[in-house]
Amino acid sequence: TVAAGIAGGAFGGAVGDAAVQGTELALGWRCHYSWQQTAVSAGLGGMLGGGFARAFVGKSGATLPEGSFSIANWSSYPANLPKPTGPFRLLEGAEYDAARAAANNANRALHQAEPSLRGLQLHEIQPVKFGGSPIDPLNKIPLTPQQHAPATTWWNQLQRQIE
Repeated sequence: TVAAGIAGGAFGGAVGDAAVQGTELALGWRCHYSWQQTAVSAGLGGMLGGGFARAFVGKSGATLPEGSFSIANWSSYPANLPKPTGPFRLLEGAEYDAARAAANNANRALHQAEPSLRGLQLHEIQPVKFGGSPIDPLNKIPLTPQQHAPATTWWNQLQRQIE
């Protein structure tokens, strides 16, 4: 029923957001827990009737880390891929190494749990290098190597322009 979808979506949105924030806190990628963000995730989950709320919740009200930026020109971005909303921040050094390792572990676990991912690469919609969550499944999309290559090229070019 619609009511069950709303209730399930709200519950899924809240629980999913709580799990992601808890993991980010444990890994040191977040300074504090945001009840406001969890409430928005629950509300969006209820409206959508599913667990996709976390993908639409930004860090509104949060102080952005130094070096954060947005992307205005998406003209050459692959048209078949979702565009991340940011904010973006180029991770470097040990921070990036830890995030990339977490993403690799999460991707490996997803591949082991889901046989249909065989031969596909998991693309982070907001790349880990640009501050995207390395573990949130809603930040990942399975792509063929041929689909993944243009996205990787686009992000690598942006990184070279920034550095």
